[in-house]
Amino acid sequence: MAPWVYREITQTFVLDPAMRERLAALNPKASAKVANRLLEAYERQYWDADEATLEALRESCEDLEDRLEGIGVEPSPAATSVQPTAIASSAITKEMAA
Repeated sequence: MAPWVYREITQTFVLDPAMRERLAALNPKASAKVANRLLEAYERQYWDADEATLEALRESCEDLEDRLEGIGVEPSPAATSVQPTAIASSAITKEMAA
């Protein structure tokens, strides 16, 4: 793979906060693996990155691994609130039972 592909993947999928969050929410294991593979590719000299990019990539890896382990991750509001459909179906069930 050409070195520019690694740079573009890094910028698009790991260093862009909105995209990283979206991917981590959809598939945290895969997003962590992508970040780790990019670091591995750098270490094997498949591509070259400046120190700022490497530091940001390392921090992203740590963040994604923490997310996998449940460290520093707050539950989403949807996970902690009662869904309106659950309330509605509960009310309908009670009415039918009465």
